[in-house]
Amino acid sequence: MDDDETSAAIPMGFDFPFAGTAFPDVYVRSNGFVNFDGAEHETFARPMHLGEDDDLNSFIAFWWSDLNPDDGGTISYETQGVTPDQVFVLDFTDVPFFEHGSGPTAETVTVQLHLHESGLIEVHVTQADRQDPFLDSYQMPTVGVESVPPHSAVAMAPDTDNTRTNWAAQFLPADELDKDGDGSLLCDTDCDDTHTATPGALEICDGSDNDCNGSVDDGFASEVAGHGEDCPALDCAAIYAADNASPDGLYWVDFDDGGDSMRVWCDMTTDGGGWMKLQPYDVGRIYAAEYSDSNPAYKCEDDLLTYYPFAGLETDLVITDGGTSWGGFYFSFGTYDTLTDGEEDRIQTHVTQLSSASRLVASTADDDNYDLAGGSSNGHEAWIEDPADNAFNLSPGTNGNCGGSTGWPAAGSQSAFYLWSTTAADSEVAGITGLTSGDLGALPAAYVLPDEFVAEIETGGGVTIGWEEGWFLIQ
Repeated sequence: MDDDETSAAIPMGFDFPFAGTAFPDVYVRSNGFVNFDGAEHETFARPMHLGEDDDLNSFIAFWWSDLNPDDGGTISYETQGVTPDQVFVLDFTDVPFFEHGSGPTAETVTVQLHLHESGLIEVHVTQADRQDPFLDSYQMPTVGVESVPPHSAVAMAPDTDNTRTNWAAQFLPADELDKDGDGSLLCDTDCDDTHTATPGALEICDGSDNDCNGSVDDGFASEVAGHGEDCPALDCAAIYAADNASPDGLYWVDFDDGGDSMRVWCDMTTDGGGWMKLQPYDVGRIYAAEYSDSNPAYKCEDDLLTYYPFAGLETDLVITDGGTSWGGFYFSFGTYDTLTDGEEDRIQTHVTQLSSASRLVASTADDDNYDLAGGSSNGHEAWIEDPADNAFNLSPGTNGNCGGSTGWPAAGSQSAFYLWSTTAADSEVAGITGLTSGDLGALPAAYVLPDEFVAEIETGGGVTIGWEEGWFLIQ
């Protein structure tokens, strides 16, 4: 640019809100200020106090002084970022002051003006050299803004010291201050600036418009809900999908089934996160049935609790005697409150997956190779039922002989273990079953949260049903 020159209109790439008007273009003045109306003004090489009644209004002075880019330095500009966070950056680098003495001046200014799409104005001064004391107010800079009618905000007036190094100033309209300190300066519609609220932030259930979209506690199908009873999430998986940094803990969900909100425990770290975590509320967390006290479920030589590492024989087995027995558990989310029948029904209807980190386990011991489910009159089986009373056999194989009614266990005898997941590849067998893991397949979705356990005991030994961690994760 030449001395005392005004540029042509420069498109900023967005509409910059200033003094109640949105401006798509800016006009750069070589003397360290910009304006938006495109009117031909006098050069205004001499900086003035802002707010004066003159024909220069609606402008931003980022280093208003008598500068002369015709004598050196560079002036450049670019638009950075993406909407709604674009910034127009105007750069004056090593631009000298106009020479008012016997020769060119060596003092220069390096400064940037940042015009944010939000309306924020920033001035960043890297270096502005001090002029000789005899120079008049042509070189005394002004930094500030002025709108029409002349309302102004001043960071530096022309009668102040004019040397600056690594100095900055920021301007924004008084009615758009960031009162709550959340970094949000403007909200297009209903922004609550008495509460942390930022455009594009995650909406949570707290009675505020966190994302500044004009609605309070809205849109929870796609945003983070679950933080309040009045605005529940669909389920734990939906909370995790919206914010994978959500911590483990209690959240509110409603399964979008028309029922009331429920407070559930969500595991956000195990097996990819987003799981509802339940555990049997009873002291014993393994359902067991056996032929008799002297012919028990732990009759084989191996350890019946191999796949229940949390358990103890005396504390975690709920044991019933032979024949056919039905049983189950009350469930809780790790709190003192157990699920009501209605809550359990809603969960059973909603969930379809059991995490492979907490598989459903069944064991049989000493069925003497009888296939009770296949029509034999002897042996034993472990079943579960869904809410419609449909039964699923958890122990499809056969187990060997672990000894007689006395003198057990037989040397080398093993129980049969069946570990079930809703992912077939994660289901497996262990011990003596007569099957391979590939024979099991997946646990059907209807049995993810069993309605009832059924044990059939027609020979010595017994069965167990439980979860390998004592708790289980479903979604």
